[in-house]
Amino acid sequence: MLQRIISSLQKKTFHFPGSELAFFGGGTKYCEKQQNTSKVAYSVMFCVGGDGTMLPCMVIFKSPSGVLYQTWCEKGPEGTTYGATQSGWMDMNTFNQWFSVVFLNHVKTLPKEEVKVLIGDNLASHLSPYVIRLCQQWNIRWVIEHFSLSTGSSELRVPC
Repeated sequence: MLQRIISSLQKKTFHFPGSELAFFGGGTKYCEKQQNTSKVAYSVMFCVGGDGTMLPCMVIFKSPSGVLYQTWCEKGPEGTTYGATQSGWMDMNTFNQWFSVVFLNHVKTLPKEEVKVLIGDNLASHLSPYVIRLCQQWNIRWVIEHFSLSTGSSELRVPC
């Protein structure tokens, strides 16, 4: 039953070259490139089932042109989906991509007739006619947390 309760969470991250903290893929021994002049912003969408199953993440890069460069998608965690927006935040198009590529791939492994619950925030770009139709088709109920941004409750729903 817990595998049918799924929580999603999006986090925005900034990387400042020259800082003491960096994000590397597993098994990286050496940082091969150093930059001292740019700032990179990206969001990561995480989704975890109530039984602890972690779905592949989605990384959304900030790109003034909205173009996703192939080199940005190299050496990431296995199964990761990538997108790019002008802000680095997930918009309706990238959420639709995450929902159909990542989330539905997981849902399709579950019995179609059983209800699945997705817990998410109230960001308007997360609700589109496309996603609503898919929820109806795959028996998905969406629980929207209206209070997650003001109380920080999104931190409480991610299993350790």
